[in-house]
Amino acid sequence: MIQKCLPKIKGKKAVIIGDSALIGRPTANLLRRMKANVLVCKENAKKIHLHTSNADIVVVDVRTPKFLDGKLIKPGAVVIDAGMNVLRDPGVLSKRRVVGDIDFESVNFS
Repeated sequence: MIQKCLPKIKGKKAVIIGDSALIGRPTANLLRRMKANVLVCKENAKKIHLHTSNADIVVVDVRTPKFLDGKLIKPGAVVIDAGMNVLRDPGVLSKRRVVGDIDFESVNFS
Protein backbone atom coordinates (compact mmCIF):
# COMPACT_ATOMS: atom_id res chain seq x y z
CA MET A 1 0.00 0.00 0.00
CA ILE A 2 2.80 2.41 0.87
CA GLN A 3 4.71 1.56 -2.31
CA LYS A 4 1.65 2.35 -4.41
CA CYS A 5 1.58 5.92 -3.05
CA LEU A 6 5.33 6.35 -2.67
CA PRO A 7 7.24 4.08 -5.11
CA LYS A 8 10.71 5.15 -3.95
CA ILE A 9 10.90 4.47 -0.21
CA LYS A 10 14.68 4.25 0.13
CA GLY A 11 15.95 7.20 2.18
CA LYS A 12 12.46 8.46 3.07
CA LYS A 13 11.72 9.44 6.67
CA ALA A 14 9.05 7.28 8.32
CA VAL A 15 7.49 7.85 11.72
CA ILE A 16 5.55 5.02 13.36
CA ILE A 17 3.49 6.09 16.37
CA GLY A 18 2.70 3.03 18.46
CA ASP A 19 4.93 -0.02 18.73
CA SER A 20 2.35 -2.77 18.86
CA ALA A 21 3.29 -6.28 17.84
CA LEU A 22 0.46 -6.32 15.29
CA ILE A 23 1.01 -3.03 13.44
CA GLY A 24 3.87 -0.86 14.73
CA ARG A 25 6.82 -3.23 14.89
CA PRO A 26 6.07 -5.18 11.70
CA THR A 27 5.54 -1.96 9.74
CA ALA A 28 8.78 -0.50 11.11
CA ASN A 29 10.67 -3.69 10.15
CA LEU A 30 9.18 -3.69 6.66
CA LEU A 31 10.14 -0.05 6.07
CA ARG A 32 13.65 -0.66 7.42
CA ARG A 33 14.09 -3.54 4.96
CA MET A 34 13.05 -1.09 2.23
CA LYS A 35 15.87 1.23 3.45
CA ALA A 36 13.63 3.96 4.92
CA ASN A 37 14.83 5.95 7.92
CA VAL A 38 12.40 4.75 10.59
CA LEU A 39 11.58 6.29 13.96
CA VAL A 40 9.18 4.47 16.28
CA CYS A 41 7.50 6.61 18.96
CA LYS A 42 5.27 5.73 21.86
CA GLU A 43 2.03 7.70 21.96
CA ASN A 44 3.15 9.63 25.05
CA ALA A 45 6.47 10.72 23.52
CA LYS A 46 7.16 14.41 23.84
CA LYS A 47 7.28 16.61 20.76
CA ILE A 48 5.96 14.00 18.32
CA HIS A 49 5.01 16.89 16.05
CA LEU A 50 8.70 17.63 15.41
CA HIS A 51 8.98 14.22 13.77
CA THR A 52 5.61 13.92 12.01
CA SER A 53 5.84 17.37 10.44
CA ASN A 54 8.99 16.28 8.56
CA ALA A 55 8.08 12.66 7.82
CA ASP A 56 7.37 11.32 4.35
CA ILE A 57 5.46 8.37 5.85
CA VAL A 58 3.37 8.46 9.03
CA VAL A 59 1.74 5.36 10.52
CA VAL A 60 -0.45 5.75 13.61
CA ASP A 61 -1.82 2.92 15.77
CA VAL A 62 -2.45 4.16 19.30
CA ARG A 63 -6.21 3.54 19.66
CA THR A 64 -6.92 7.14 20.66
CA PRO A 65 -9.60 8.98 18.67
CA LYS A 66 -8.23 11.91 16.65
CA PHE A 67 -4.83 11.59 18.34
CA LEU A 68 -2.91 13.30 15.53
CA ASP A 69 -4.03 16.59 14.02
CA GLY A 70 -3.56 17.27 10.31
CA LYS A 71 -1.49 20.36 11.05
CA LEU A 72 1.18 18.04 12.45
CA ILE A 73 1.57 16.16 9.16
CA LYS A 74 3.86 17.20 6.32
CA PRO A 75 1.92 18.09 3.16
CA GLY A 76 2.23 15.25 0.64
CA ALA A 77 3.10 12.63 3.25
CA VAL A 78 1.74 9.10 3.00
CA VAL A 79 -0.46 8.62 6.08
CA ILE A 80 -1.75 5.30 7.38
CA ASP A 81 -4.28 5.39 10.19
CA ALA A 82 -4.34 1.89 11.66
CA GLY A 83 -6.35 2.90 14.74
CA MET A 84 -9.98 1.96 15.12
CA ASN A 85 -12.12 3.59 17.77
CA VAL A 86 -15.87 3.20 18.24
CA LEU A 87 -17.56 6.30 19.61
CA ARG A 88 -21.15 6.81 20.68
CA ASP A 89 -23.05 9.52 18.93
CA PRO A 90 -24.06 12.00 21.66
CA GLY A 91 -27.40 12.68 19.96
CA VAL A 92 -28.59 9.10 19.63
CA LEU A 93 -27.57 6.56 22.27
CA SER A 94 -27.90 3.54 19.98
CA LYS A 95 -25.87 5.15 17.19
CA ARG A 96 -22.12 4.59 17.03
CA ARG A 97 -19.43 5.64 14.61
CA VAL A 98 -15.92 4.48 13.88
CA VAL A 99 -13.09 7.00 13.86
CA GLY A 100 -9.36 6.58 13.51
CA ASP A 101 -6.35 7.93 15.34
CA ILE A 102 -5.90 10.81 12.88
CA ASP A 103 -8.25 13.77 12.72
CA PHE A 104 -8.81 13.52 8.96
CA GLU A 105 -11.12 16.53 8.98
CA SER A 106 -8.02 18.64 9.68
CA VAL A 107 -5.81 16.98 7.04
CA ASN A 108 -5.03 18.88 3.84
CA PHE A 109 -5.43 16.42 0.96
CA SER A 110 -3.52 18.20 -1.78
